[in-house]
Amino acid sequence: MKVRFTRNPEEAQEALVPSLSLDPLRAERLSSALVVAAKRSIAGHYWWAEEGNRVLAAVGQVGTAAAELVVIDEIGIDPLAAAISRANPPLSELRGCRDHLELYGEAATSDGSQTARLHSPRTGFEITEINSRPRPQGRNRLATDGDLDLMVAWMSVFDRETGTVPDENFNRRVITQYVRIGRLHLWEDEGARPVTSTAVYDATPGIGRLVFVYTPLAHRGLGFADALLVEVTNSLLASGSHCILYADSESPAANRLYERVGFQPFADLATLSVR
Repeated sequence: MKVRFTRNPEEAQEALVPSLSLDPLRAERLSSALVVAAKRSIAGHYWWAEEGNRVLAAVGQVGTAAAELVVIDEIGIDPLAAAISRANPPLSELRGCRDHLELYGEAATSDGSQTARLHSPRTGFEITEINSRPRPQGRNRLATDGDLDLMVAWMSVFDRETGTVPDENFNRRVITQYVRIGRLHLWEDEGARPVTSTAVYDATPGIGRLVFVYTPLAHRGLGFADALLVEVTNSLLASGSHCILYADSESPAANRLYERVGFQPFADLATLSVR
């Protein structure tokens, strides 16, 4: 068994995509990171354990983001963790499936020089069949430049509600990008006021990931988010795409919303900190 390393996203993409496609939903974050890095020629850090021509496990990191761990076969975890622990500097945070992160943490700390902690539990949801929901007055529309200030304000509140310090400049860049490519959806009520939002991130071909699912407090519980999710997911499924999202496992109200619409869990996710 060998562990390979590259900083070249095109090389990593060529080596990893055939194996990542075997479990596309659980590999979506790493696959998307590779697509974006290759398109923008962003150097990263990519390791993979392979046996013959078969990739067993991989870790990829683009920029300062948390690294993504994808495991095809658990026998690849130990050699991968050993190789990464020798990196300079070693990775300090990885995201992935909880059971794989637990095994990685055990391998990374086996010599007693580091400690590992799992935190930030999340659930991966997929929808294949949409549940019928009461439809409130209003309509789904794409956000425009005229919505930017409101959406940036919403994202700042969303950040605070999820325990993140808002970065208004970053939020504006992200929102602007979604608006310009026509991926940010709003539900507006009968008075033409935006009342809930979601955006579609589709860097990985064939998978649409819903992000920024947000409803201001004054508009919650009125069915607006249900209606918007039904319309956006219906459009994605009709196009032949998978439709997924990631949610805080400790946010029962949000998870009930997703399950009402028809989303079902497909992965138990977390973040692993190694120090």
